[in-house]
This record gives sequence, C-alpha cells and structure tokens, in this order.
Amino acid sequence: MMWTSSSGTQQAANESRSAVDRSPRRADRSGRWGTDPEPDRWIVEAVAPEPHHQLLEVACGVGLLSQLFVDRVAHTTGADLTEAMAAAARPYLDEFVPCPTEMLPFEAGSFDRVVCRQGLQFMDASRAVAEMVRVTRPGGRIILVSLVAYGAVDREEYSKVLRLRDPARRNLFSCGELAELLFAAGCRSASESEYVSIEDVDTWFDQSIDEDRWAEIRAVYSNGSDAFLRLHAVRTRDGRTLDRMLFSIATGIV
Repeated sequence: MMWTSSSGTQQAANESRSAVDRSPRRADRSGRWGTDPEPDRWIVEAVAPEPHHQLLEVACGVGLLSQLFVDRVAHTTGADLTEAMAAAARPYLDEFVPCPTEMLPFEAGSFDRVVCRQGLQFMDASRAVAEMVRVTRPGGRIILVSLVAYGAVDREEYSKVLRLRDPARRNLFSCGELAELLFAAGCRSASESEYVSIEDVDTWFDQSIDEDRWAEIRAVYSNGSDAFLRLHAVRTRDGRTLDRMLFSIATGIV
C-alpha cells in the first residue's frame, strides 16, 4: 500500500488534528449500527461498485467503508487527518493520503466513487462536499452516511447530546439536508434513504466521557421533551437506555 504525505496537506492536517483525533477502538465501537450488516448492504447498493472503479473514502478512519469494497473496485484510496487511526485501515486501502476533506490534494475527476461515513459532522460541510464533487468524475457517485436528527423538533436536544459525546462535532443534519448539500455542491441528482437502528445509549457513549458530561447526557434522556422522547422511542430495558437512532444514506450523481 502507498502511504503518502505532502507538506501542504500535512500542515493543514496538523493544525486540525488536535480537535478530531480519535483512537481506532473508539471509531470502531459505535454501537449496533457499526456491526449490523443491513446498512452495509444498502451502502454497497448505493455505491454500485464496478471492477474498474477508483474509490476514495474521505475521513476513512479505520476503513469501515473501504472494507466493503475489497475485491469490488480496482483501487481504494483513504484520506483522513489521523494517520494513527488510518493505520487500522491498511488491509483495505491501496493508498492513504493524510489531508482534510476540505482541501483534497487530488486532480478534478480523479475518482468514480467517493464515500464518507460519519465524517461530515466534524467538517465545514459545504466546503467538504464541494471538494468531493470536484474530485468525482462526471457520472460518478458520492455516498454520504450520517447520523441525523428527525427534524427541527429534536435537533436542539440531540445536538446537545452528541456534542457532549464528542465536543469536536460541528454539525448535526436533519432528514433531507445531506441531499441538499449534494445538490448545492453541483450534483445533478441526489436522494436519501433512511435507516433506523435501536442503539444502547450506554454502549454508544461508553468512551472516556467524564461523569459530568455523562450526567448531562442522562438528563436529556430522562427529562427530554415529549417530542424527543417519542421520536427516539426512548425506553429502558434491563437498566439500560435505548434510543431509536436515525441514519441517512445520501447518494449524489455528478
């Protein structure tokens, strides 16, 4: 595998890394969604890989998306700010480039498919999606996968919960907004599919969160608005809190 670096992209990566460094274990243990094969099947169908394709996974982390395309495409490139995390993706990548998604060091039209899972939450979303569109060939596809709010009624409370989980989070999208980002960046068509996953909150948030932040998270799930509790179907089972989390799989055609 080719492991590349350039001074410009590396400097940008170093400037942003302190806010977004996350260990491989943390990225790979995000709850039931991370191990359920059903959304993976949806993602593969949306990507529609072909043997000659050049695929780019941005914010690749440990390669949760790249691993789906081993032996399905000709070449897989991973891009991420964090080389330590991406080291776990080595078995699935042909090449790794450390860089921010907002400044991809690739020529226009370099890739047939660009994929991103749970990365836009940490980015300047408009700039990042514009870069994804730029490096995608005409007729190519961009697939964005993200946890989303059900709508305006739960967005404020859910944003609070998710920022308590990870203060580096910049964005929480609602249903339909990923497709809007793709359209705004220049895709000629865009659509979204939704996937619901019943997640154990204690497992989802079991990541070195201090007790004060844990207390605030528990307070939202215990004392949230009627709309939040209803939409997320919050309930307790065997002393553990369950949340009906909503994920979006957005497909843009360039």
